[in-house]
Amino acid sequence: MCRAISPDNVDAPEGMHIETRVEGESVEISVSYTGGLEKLIVAVDDILWCMQISEKTLKALESTKL
Repeated sequence: MCRAISPDNVDAPEGMHIETRVEGESVEISVSYTGGLEKLIVAVDDILWCMQISEKTLKALESTKL
């Protein structure tokens, strides 16, 4: 999942830093931004959406294993 959302870091707005890392079985995401709140909310919403899609995809793949 960490790799699935990492490409978003490339297109982050100026002043925004997004760091993703794996801690055990968890993915930790840190977001810092020196700009307006609206862009921060949009970025966090995008991250959460990507994580949700990644999680659903992983679960679907796990359920199809023979």
